[in-house]
Amino acid sequence: GTAGDGAPIVAGTVVYTDVNGKTAAATTDSVGYYRIDLTGFTPPFVVKVTRTDGVVRHSVNVNPLKARGFVTVNISGVTDKIASDVAVAGGRNGAAQLTPQILAAHVSVVATSIAQLRTTLASAIRDAGLDPATYDPLTVPFRADHTGYDKVLDNTIITVLPNGQTEVAPDPALNGGTPPTTPGATGFLAGMWTSKGYFNDELAAEDNTPIQIGKDANDEKAGRACYATNGNGWKLTQFWGCGGCGVGWNIP
Repeated sequence: GTAGDGAPIVAGTVVYTDVNGKTAAATTDSVGYYRIDLTGFTPPFVVKVTRTDGVVRHSVNVNPLKARGFVTVNISGVTDKIASDVAVAGGRNGAAQLTPQILAAHVSVVATSIAQLRTTLASAIRDAGLDPATYDPLTVPFRADHTGYDKVLDNTIITVLPNGQTEVAPDPALNGGTPPTTPGATGFLAGMWTSKGYFNDELAAEDNTPIQIGKDANDEKAGRACYATNGNGWKLTQFWGCGGCGVGWNIP
């Protein structure tokens, strides 16, 4: 399979854990591709890749193995969402807590999660020239070359919330850069450079709390170019996009 977040995950450590607790590991190559021998293992599998910066993405495989054949299992922020949904269905707090036993008990959630992704990411999927009705981020082979399935990843914002659950959203630029205007609406940003700071790739403000848009501010921090409504009540006044990160919403 391929491990990628838009760009390939190079030199990432991939670990498979089967339903009996057996593990196998591999390392991704220069294009994010990996191959692993699972002879003697029993699905379903919980899969993860650890990037060189320490960020971990998760995935799953519920398909049977093939004798002298390959089964594709991709790993990305979008598959992390699928793993998170299965974990939550099993009473856990996100993909990092998913086990093969929980996956085995909630196999149907995988298809449900993919169906929800087809709706949630429809604009990003269509922009990549794909059909949302057949979109499958888990098992369709792809190259991390910014086309097709990889372009969906380029245009998808991944959020790992403080409670461990993963959320995804299409880049707002795909909708013409129009921000939500309903009071209390929420949105997430990634990798946002400002003149005074940086919103990190976990879609959190500098205090590592999730960004929400459209709520009243009660505690604007002085000295910032941007503010975000979060658990401390900051207000997002504006931000500037960086490449595929987003566009300049301005919520007064």
